[in-house]
Amino acid sequence: MSRQKRVLILSSLNPTVGSGTVALDFYRAFAEAGYVVDLLTLAPVDGHPEFMSVYNRRPGKFHHLGFRLWKKLRRPDADWQHCLFYRRETDMPVPIRHITRRLKPVYDYVLVVFWQEMLTFKTIGLLYDYLGGPQFLFSCADYSPVTGGCHFIGDCKRYYQGCGCCPMLKSSNPDDFTRKNVVYRRQVYERVKPFVLANTYMSGFFSKSKALAENTRIEFCSILLNLDEFRPFPKKESRNVFGVQSEKFVIFFGSQWLNDSRKGFALLLESLAGLRKMLSDDEAARVH
Repeated sequence: MSRQKRVLILSSLNPTVGSGTVALDFYRAFAEAGYVVDLLTLAPVDGHPEFMSVYNRRPGKFHHLGFRLWKKLRRPDADWQHCLFYRRETDMPVPIRHITRRLKPVYDYVLVVFWQEMLTFKTIGLLYDYLGGPQFLFSCADYSPVTGGCHFIGDCKRYYQGCGCCPMLKSSNPDDFTRKNVVYRRQVYERVKPFVLANTYMSGFFSKSKALAENTRIEFCSILLNLDEFRPFPKKESRNVFGVQSEKFVIFFGSQWLNDSRKGFALLLESLAGLRKMLSDDEAARVH
């Protein structure tokens, strides 16, 4: 009798809150497909004793202190909002022994969801060796796998050349640490050869990356949905449930953070305010 395939999901964020729930959706999907699934996160998750955690409580103010001090002193350009979560790939925020002590001996697949405060590419390489070479999969919640460290590229094209001269750092050095990170990442990619799960939009960025290049296989992945919460429903019944009149046309916008300029919601509100000025009072009264 063949054994069940075992999957390890690594995700630093709380899988029950905000964007962290992506990991929970993967967890449920693998379990429903018949896999044995372990989920390792940074800190314990209330109400979910089945999830493993690196630490028994949320890390304190001294966690990854060196990087946080550097960031405060160096002050990377905040306007770029590239979200740098660590400086060098070799500076692991969590010692590898703190991760490996929580793991089972055998995994067929390792899925990485969120990295921040928990993982770097050095961590990935060490885990690959420790676990005996399982197939790694990177679920790309942002652009981190294509760059030299930042998670959001904005209008920057430096990752085409393998980074360096990083505008977030206001750097004119072509061999700054972002370039060194790309070189290190390529070495890990060459050895681990992960699958990068991406939608068609993200794959356009990945194909240009000097870090990924030919060492990574990009696989298109449909969005995972919790069908207990999100499912098709007859339009007429939906209107009755939510009190939407039949002649009303609904446009829905959503954002977790209204004040994050990178999300662009403030621009939407500004546009809607401009639209309001173009409407008559009667027309505006029909807009909610």
